[in-house]
Amino acid sequence: MLNIKIKFLLPLIFLSACGWYKSSQKEPSVLTESSMPIVFDGTLHVIPGNTISISIGKNPSESRTLVFNIAKKIVEKHGAQLGFDPRYHKLVIPKTPYKPGTTEHWPDKGAHITVALHGQTMNSKQKKDAILPAMAGREGSTFKVSLDEQFPLLLLARPQNDEAVGAVYYLALNLDNNTIQSIQDLRMKMGLGTLEKAFIPHITLAGIAPVDGDFKKFRSQWCEPFPEKGMPSPLKKLTFKSTKP
Repeated sequence: MLNIKIKFLLPLIFLSACGWYKSSQKEPSVLTESSMPIVFDGTLHVIPGNTISISIGKNPSESRTLVFNIAKKIVEKHGAQLGFDPRYHKLVIPKTPYKPGTTEHWPDKGAHITVALHGQTMNSKQKKDAILPAMAGREGSTFKVSLDEQFPLLLLARPQNDEAVGAVYYLALNLDNNTIQSIQDLRMKMGLGTLEKAFIPHITLAGIAPVDGDFKKFRSQWCEPFPEKGMPSPLKKLTFKSTKP
């Protein structure tokens, strides 16, 4: 059974020249006064030509709502530190991308941890992942996964998915080192190889979208260009960059 444990004391993490590190002073809980962890059950899902992911909760709607409520609490507590400005930003429950050449969404597995994205994520040798029908034999496998105790991540989404997903950034929580290693081991067993270093396995809590719905303007004002290869580095704060549309 997959147990995802979220510890409620989330210490601030700062990005320095030496990388991510935790401050010695822990922040009060942003979720609840209780010190008991939230525990999720989850399952591995394989959709050939699309994704390999570990979903949590009893159903997609329930799990999306659960992690979205966690995101709202985090923004209420740490919004200023995240650069979240309700004049420009709003939290949304992200949808799935469209199937190629259509406006039909891929099936939603709910809140999940991405293991691979067909033709998008890459292994350490810079080879793009190919999710093949033969890999579906691992559908339904279960794992034990824990979330790292840290300040949330801000991850830039792919611009071609703006309309479908309804978000430009993702508000996410990272996984602990043991869980990341388990995912790397799973990828090796499935013949994908270990993930490139730039990709950070995580669980998305919510999407961040423009209040006015203008994705193009929002990207010009709040985002760096998405890299042609690999994944962009996570941010610690949203920063306004331009007044041009």
